Amino acid sequence: MHSFTVKSIMDIIEQIASPENAESYDNPGLLVGDCAAKVCGVLTCLDATEDAILTAIRQKCQLIVCHHPVIFGGILSIKAGDYHYPAIKAAIKNDIAIYAAHTNFDKCIIGSSSTMCKLLQCDGIEQVKADPFAYFGRYDKSRTITEMQRTVEKVFNDFSPRFYHFGKDNIKTVCCVGGAGGREAALFDTSLGDYDLVITSEIKHSNILIAQQAGINVVDVTHSASEISFVKEMATYLESFNINVTQYCGR
Repeated sequence: MHSFTVKSIMDIIEQIASPENAESYDNPGLLVGDCAAKVCGVLTCLDATEDAILTAIRQKCQLIVCHHPVIFGGILSIKAGDYHYPAIKAAIKNDIAIYAAHTNFDKCIIGSSSTMCKLLQCDGIEQVKADPFAYFGRYDKSRTITEMQRTVEKVFNDFSPRFYHFGKDNIKTVCCVGGAGGREAALFDTSLGDYDLVITSEIKHSNILIAQQAGINVVDVTHSASEISFVKEMATYLESFNINVTQYCGR
């Protein structure tokens, strides 16, 4: 049986998602716990909620690898009544470390955007040079907008995606940006590339108007829908190093 510590697992994650690649506003890395602590099990999740911590306790996991940092946005205190207090309290009380891989993971080859392209069965998936968060893929044979709608609904079935049919009826190129990609206007004015369909989340109303003017089809999924693949992709990656992993897809 392999022996791991929090630090050795951090090193494995950072081979593909270095904290140096994170955005300046982000807070990835070890947020709770001891680098030297031994780890027999890891739990992957989108958010390190109290329920995720309790699941880790039941599954005998000493490390949680989450996507969204539980300590984020200038938090100055951790006290009763704060939304993050129950999770952090439970983690510390039960000697569970919490590690976050956020925007640094989003940019990597198994990040949310590239995985969205993969789930949509695109070919030739590549990173958009002008935007490290964006990935695009192609179809050898074009698909109708109706076929793409069915495919997207199947992939994001639980999240009720919103469709905006502003462009071509036949789709050959798709650009995906997970997380809050829909806030960026450049994604919708063709400056990043000429795509038949853009799939992202948290689209601002003004960007919907830009897409309409540019004649780009758009699908707006929820933030969680675009990033829930983190749980499985991170687990699969860690399991390739013979690490015991539990996947938690709850909230």
